[in-house]
Amino acid sequence: MDHLTPDDLLIRESPRDDESWFDNSDVDKASGSREIRLERFQTLEHVIREHPINVDPYLELARIYLQKSRWVDAKRILDLAVAKFPEDEDANFLLEEAQINRSLQLLDEARRAHRAEPTRLTQEALDRCNLELNVLREKVCRSRLIRD
Repeated sequence: MDHLTPDDLLIRESPRDDESWFDNSDVDKASGSREIRLERFQTLEHVIREHPINVDPYLELARIYLQKSRWVDAKRILDLAVAKFPEDEDANFLLEEAQINRSLQLLDEARRAHRAEPTRLTQEALDRCNLELNVLREKVCRSRLIRD
């Protein structure tokens, strides 16, 4: 990323569904499918484990996980990438996106649980998820401002 636009810095209210952060090179042109073969996962995991010389395998695997809404797996890979390559903007940005989307997912689950059973316990869980999301948003905004 050269420079983040104001839209890039926007913290969304719901998980990003436009898939603009994904690399489209894995799309099968004939079918439009984004199926990733197991061998590719294994290859990327192996490269990351055995030969982590650049950030590209981390980012490719993280984008696959993000595409599949596997926020925890994406965060795991991106935590490794940021630890190894702390100055890489793409790794930092995708890590923040994975964290925000996971937090939004937890908030959505808490809302559904509260609607299904509006008790004091589910209200407290909902309030906690809202608070954690807001703290994360502030942290991400501050980090992006510092980096940009």
